[in-house]
Amino acid sequence: MADTFKVLGQLQPGVASVSPTPEGATTESIIYTVPDGAQTTVSSIVACHAGSGSHAYYIAIRPNAAPRELKHYIAYGKALSSAQNAIIVAGITLNDGDVIEVQTDGPDVVFSVFGVETV
Repeated sequence: MADTFKVLGQLQPGVASVSPTPEGATTESIIYTVPDGAQTTVSSIVACHAGSGSHAYYIAIRPNAAPRELKHYIAYGKALSSAQNAIIVAGITLNDGDVIEVQTDGPDVVFSVFGVETV
């Protein structure tokens, strides 16, 4: 098995026309899906507010792309002020088909996910 250290995903969800879930979040986007036959260790997830005002963000880990439930959230309605970052440093282990989903209620919140894919 080979390990590849990499940027797993980067995304600026923006404000989209997706049904808001949870209440107030106006976008929901999959930032990373573990490839078939792989395992992934997520070292960190960064949420960066690149605009003005205050916005909330949400991060969910959905095993095997399961429908989203409250139990999947690792960050829920966390506030970011203008020019503020939030960094989650954790050894989150994922199997093939697992997804990381990010949400925000503002257009200027961007996300980055870093880790190791093992194939």
